[in-house]
Amino acid sequence: MFVKPDGAQKFGHVGWGFKVPGTGRWVYGAVENPSEKLYTPPGGDIGAWHAEGSYDRMLSEMSTDANYPGTSEHPYSRYRCTTSSAHDVNRARVMILTPLTTS
Repeated sequence: MFVKPDGAQKFGHVGWGFKVPGTGRWVYGAVENPSEKLYTPPGGDIGAWHAEGSYDRMLSEMSTDANYPGTSEHPYSRYRCTTSSAHDVNRARVMILTPLTTS
């Protein structure tokens, strides 16, 4: 989990990443909400992006807003890694590519 402390109108904003087991590769991204409003109506631009690379590349790109440059004074400046005993990388990849819909 990555934290952009001054994102979302200073409430804070998070990005995400996960390791692809056995590869040394990481998939990471965020939903940036380029309107900078606290609510984006259905069909609005949410600024979702994702990338894949090494751990060092992920940290570098998240800390500089490399994939989705915004207006934040402090890009993702904090992160925490945790382990999980259960994971499903294939389902996570499907979720990344699934368009957000509303009911």
